[in-house]
Amino acid sequence: MSRLDGKVALVIGGSGGIGKAAALALGQAGARVVVAARRVAEGSAVVQEIVAQGGTARFVETDVTQLAHVTRAVETTVAAFGRLDCAVNVPGITGQPGPISDCTDDNWAQVLHTNLTAFFWCLRAELQQMKAQGGGGRIVNVSSAIGKRAFRGLGPYGATKRAMESLTETAALEAASDGITVNAVAPGSIATETFLDFTKGDPATVRMMAETYHPMARVGQPDEVARAILFLCADATFTTGTTLSVDGGWAFRS
Repeated sequence: MSRLDGKVALVIGGSGGIGKAAALALGQAGARVVVAARRVAEGSAVVQEIVAQGGTARFVETDVTQLAHVTRAVETTVAAFGRLDCAVNVPGITGQPGPISDCTDDNWAQVLHTNLTAFFWCLRAELQQMKAQGGGGRIVNVSSAIGKRAFRGLGPYGATKRAMESLTETAALEAASDGITVNAVAPGSIATETFLDFTKGDPATVRMMAETYHPMARVGQPDEVARAILFLCADATFTTGTTLSVDGGWAFRS
């Protein structure tokens, strides 16, 4: 089993779904985990679950759309545990689904601000901290299969996820000499609150999404993405600048 004993991990967006699963996996692997999220009750519950399993964790309320909150999340991590070894960046919104021709300026701006500008703030702050403490570290960004193949109705979302992968690659090049790896994972349809909201919980829509877009003909589970994140944090010592698909075959379907 992958181990991160003594390491310090920050999960931004760790209150539910993939972020929660990642935080739990990192805690089970021995990392001291800081869960940063906007939802206080849910994020605190994740911390309590990690502690109940014998791990060490704490929560910091974080709205990634505010730069001061992102800065505070990193500073709180360092103040609590002395350093930052692993960072997982999860937050993202799909925005209002619909064709590009109907997309409002407000919808476009909101998706870009949350998925790209706020992500950039997270990535920059984490890189600065890892470099300041002498280098070394692992950063994993949560992208999407929709960043690789277009999906009708989610143009702004797909654009931000493709841009995230470009930033991941550039950061990997720039940070390699500091011993920092920067990678991403690109999940397909995963059984999270966001996915259920998008499908409106309709079993027929979920089945259609599974069978149409995934050769494995099923929806993935958050812990399946979390295992990929753990691999990139703990075991992938010679892997950087890559986006690992965790999508049941979405990216290469015919």
